[in-house]
Order: sequence, then C-alpha cells, then structure tokens
Amino acid sequence: MLQWTTFFLLLGCSICSGAVRHVAQQAEGADDGNPGTPDKPWRSLTHACAQLQPGDVLTIHAGRYRECARIGSPGVPDSPIVIRAFGDDQVIIDGADIVPAAKWQPSPGLSNVYEIDCLRDPGQLFLDGKPITMKLNRLKGRRWELGVLKNDDRDLWQFDGKRKKLLLNVGGGNPAEGRTVEVPTRPHGVVLRDYCRVNGLHVTRTASVG
Repeated sequence: MLQWTTFFLLLGCSICSGAVRHVAQQAEGADDGNPGTPDKPWRSLTHACAQLQPGDVLTIHAGRYRECARIGSPGVPDSPIVIRAFGDDQVIIDGADIVPAAKWQPSPGLSNVYEIDCLRDPGQLFLDGKPITMKLNRLKGRRWELGVLKNDDRDLWQFDGKRKKLLLNVGGGNPAEGRTVEVPTRPHGVVLRDYCRVNGLHVTRTASVG
C-alpha cells in the first residue's frame, strides 16, 4: 500500500551553457505557445521538458503540477540539462488527479458505493486531502487480505482488478459531491535522461508500480 511520502530531489546544479527557460502555471498569460521566457513562461511541465536541449536550464515557478516532468532529450557530460525550482518557490509535482463527481457512477447492486474506471491499483486515495483506508479483512494472527466493499463500509475504498474499477464508499451519495477526491495516477513525478540534474522539486503521491 502506498504511504503518503514527499521526496526532496537535490542532485546539484551547475552553470550551463544553454538557454534558461521558465514554466509558471500560476502566472498570468502563461501558455505553452509562449517562448518560455521570464515574462512569457510556459504553463505545463510536459511541454517544457519536451523542449529542453543539452545545456538548457528549466526554472519552475511555484505551483502544484499534476503531471510528470519527463525529460525528452539527454544532456551531455559538459552540458547537462538542469531543472530547478525558482528561488525558494514551493514546486510540488503531484502524482494524483482530482476525480470530479461526473466520473463517479453507482456500483451495481450497492447503494452507497460508487466507482470509476481505473486501469491499475493506485495504492492510495485521498479525500479532502487526507488518505483514506483500503478495505481489508483480518485473518488469523497478523494476516490480512483484500476485502470487498459493502454498503456499510464508510470511508473505505477497493480496487477491483478484474473489472478495472476503483470503488469508494463515503457513507452514501456521490463521493465527489462537496468533497475533493484525488487518485494517484502517475507512477513517477520526474523521469530523467543521461546527464540531467534536478534541484528543489517536491514529488508526492505517486501511484503504485506493478
């Protein structure tokens, strides 16, 4: 089961010879059609990381980026690619996505359980920012097994691997009505190539791998 963990990546940074680019999702006018300059920054990490070439520095401004920073091209020994937080900005790369109420549907035969399509076990769910518990059944001793959600299992969730469904019970009604439900969907927050360096990024709530 995935635990809530936040990783601080600090692999060093050096002066590079390429361009210095900026991504700032919260900045007014930020757009992936921009040139990535301080006054006209890119908006998404996905786009920004795909543009980087050896020697480039990507400066990431404050925000919660619900995407993977996947470097498209490798650096070279004397011109690494660097991605770094801007100054003391809090840059969070979040592996979880918000699932809106429209995507949750009643689970067949259960009045309190709702479900969404889900290709893999996310490892954890978050309700209003707090992790909630997977349905488990206790066996003899210290052994446990995965359980099956029932109508009286309030604030529990289950991944149905056969049906590829994620089920959630919050005690009745659509779980995302008046609440924020977040599901880890990305197994990685940062994917590097050769000769790449990272400084000052916080990666959290990535999905289970496997």
